[in-house]
Amino acid sequence: MAINPFRVGELQLPQPLRPVPIDFSPLQGIGDTIGLVRQQAAVGDIIRASTDAQGNLDHVKAADELSKAGLQRYAEPLYALANRKQALEQTGAAQRETTRHNKATEEALKTGKIPFGWEIGPDGTPFYTKGGPPIPSTSPSAKNSSRSRASSR
Repeated sequence: MAINPFRVGELQLPQPLRPVPIDFSPLQGIGDTIGLVRQQAAVGDIIRASTDAQGNLDHVKAADELSKAGLQRYAEPLYALANRKQALEQTGAAQRETTRHNKATEEALKTGKIPFGWEIGPDGTPFYTKGGPPIPSTSPSAKNSSRSRASSR
């Protein structure tokens, strides 16, 4: 047998290239940012459409449109603001009516005329009597008492 001076061992081939793992998470952040920008633009368009010529915002209209667009978290503060505005208007109207009533009562006291349903108390201040004073001609007890007085005379 002949001696082979060349030894053949394992082949030392280069390893195949492995794909480098790609991290796409920064792209997700970019997509979220683009979504938020588009959402804010939609909110701005809806609010802009809900203003009148003078630039006054109709809170209820804006909140309704935001709710229809699925942006409920933006609509809730506008609904709360509209409810608060309505409550303040009602309170203001009640205060104006109370002021008008108090001025009318003061004027009646100055002129000596007391409105129907009011009487002057012992301390000189007017107080409301429920339903006002009884009317003698329609009261059944007044009819009976006047008959009994007439018969006793």
